[in-house]
Amino acid sequence: MTPLHGLVQWESIRTYMEKGPEFAPGVAPYEGLHTFDKEREDMREEYLYKERSALGVAWWYVSHVFTLWRFPYWVAEWDHGYSMKAMPDSIAAWSQAIPPEEWAKPSAELKEESVKIEAAFAEGINFAKYFESKLVKID
Repeated sequence: MTPLHGLVQWESIRTYMEKGPEFAPGVAPYEGLHTFDKEREDMREEYLYKERSALGVAWWYVSHVFTLWRFPYWVAEWDHGYSMKAMPDSIAAWSQAIPPEEWAKPSAELKEESVKIEAAFAEGINFAKYFESKLVKID
């Protein structure tokens, strides 16, 4: 969508390729109908122990009525069941990791850029600021 989005994607790929799978973002927690029930129980407990006001409870119910109550959670559960099906054996075999000795080695330029960006992050410079001067502006 924008050059910054592309850079963020590239940085996540670079980090994964350079540092390995342990630096990849984890899988988001599974959400479904049980999530709604847990949220409602938590809200009731908060009200019972005076951590949430009656107005807060009313707002919780109103906001969930406007978002179609349990429907979004039902859709999430349906999607989870649909999209988490096992891949065919041919794709699973193709997707197996290659041994470390076959991995491509990072170039000197990539190593140099990695050192620079990690130093910038350590100084508190965020991703957008770091690449701001490197982006080509199109008029």
